[in-house]
Amino acid sequence: MDTFVKRYGPVVGLVGGVLGVIAFFLGLYDRWSSPTVEVVGIVPVDVYLKQDSNIAGDGKISLVDHGLSFVVQVRSGSRRAFIGDLEIKGKVHIPFNDYISDFPDDHPNGSAIDLWEADFTKRGPYRRISWKAWQADNGPIMVEPHAERFVRLTVVDATAGETVPMRPSPPSYFIGFDDGSKQPVLVDDFPEPRNFLVGAMGPTFAQDVNSDVKNGNVQLFLRVGSDSVYIPPSQIQRVRRVLKRDWEKDAPDRIYFGRGGERPPGNVTPYKN
Repeated sequence: MDTFVKRYGPVVGLVGGVLGVIAFFLGLYDRWSSPTVEVVGIVPVDVYLKQDSNIAGDGKISLVDHGLSFVVQVRSGSRRAFIGDLEIKGKVHIPFNDYISDFPDDHPNGSAIDLWEADFTKRGPYRRISWKAWQADNGPIMVEPHAERFVRLTVVDATAGETVPMRPSPPSYFIGFDDGSKQPVLVDDFPEPRNFLVGAMGPTFAQDVNSDVKNGNVQLFLRVGSDSVYIPPSQIQRVRRVLKRDWEKDAPDRIYFGRGGERPPGNVTPYKN
């Protein structure tokens, strides 16, 4: 036994010391490195506010205001993590009606509509957007190690969703063209639900996200601690349509899986492609 200790004792001590050093540095790495968080999925939500009005004086009509919110499902790693805001940025192509109103002098003297449409298709007008979604549950939200949470975030509230943004500069300052003839002078930080959700405007409801979101022109980043986690388009789930009062009272996991909230009422038109 004494011979064994004399022969192998130094080796065992050396191995133990090396393992101790490795454990020490692994502890430091775990302590000071950024927490790992997996975004399991993200659900866009058309949060709407429906009101009955008699503006025209000929009976009640339904007025609908739309907002844009999200529910994110996250899963933490070996350390607790703090979930912050959501950043939405990239290129959003504008609709034809916006193009006509933003560039009224490009085709003066009552040009035929087909000339407008041809020019619109050739140019490919777009806006550069940069939006923030804030925590709807008094964040940042803490996620314990090896746990899952459903986090609610709001870009624009339903009460303001239908308000046309009063941009401080001419609308054309925010527009660029795919053909390279013009770049946006300013980034558009005035969120509009219709620029993310197809059909979320007036009496129609969102059925899907727009093509710029699907193809990655618009990118989503979730703030985790001091880091930003990119959310690929493949993680974006089916759009939910939820009445504002249900958005405020229902648990976020119920909204995420479509078990909470309210579908559009029968007397309000759902959007169709």
